[in-house]
Amino acid sequence: MTAQDKELFSQLYDRNYKRLLYAAIRIAHNPFTAEELTNEAFTILLTHFDQVRQHPNLPGWLHTVLTNLALDEYKRQSRYVQVPLDSVQNLGCEPASLSMLDLLPNELSCTDKEILYLRYQLNLNCVDIAEYLHISVDTVKTHRRSIYRKLDIHSHQELLTLLEDARATLGDDASPRIADAAPTLLA
Repeated sequence: MTAQDKELFSQLYDRNYKRLLYAAIRIAHNPFTAEELTNEAFTILLTHFDQVRQHPNLPGWLHTVLTNLALDEYKRQSRYVQVPLDSVQNLGCEPASLSMLDLLPNELSCTDKEILYLRYQLNLNCVDIAEYLHISVDTVKTHRRSIYRKLDIHSHQELLTLLEDARATLGDDASPRIADAAPTLLA
């Protein structure tokens, strides 16, 4: 790498670091991860500098690399749940149990099941569910309609009955009854 290349790289870093960091934070939702991703994008630039030096829009190239890195990281993180070590110390000591979600029909997507869980196990409303899942409120309502259609039910009471039957199958008397949840689905 020539002195001129080092100067160009230094200028690119100084001019674009903060902008790229903020973009990574918006995608990854974690400032520490975003900082690592931004540094990784500049490392990729440095390792491929000879090939991309003549690129007509190096800041745009960097932004594309960072966006791809951040999206890959976001997808990777959403695939795996981080479990604290204390919660796995006694793993295998308790009898295997099914959750209510395991008993729901397979026609429901994972998101549909997750929305039902958030609504009826955690008693979250539509806005809270949308915020938790990083989707719009309208998307949550669309999933609600999809749940009704897939389960071939037409009323809130039919859904409550279905969920109560699933809970009865589990014999789970310790958790709150679904009928005790708010009166309207995802209102």
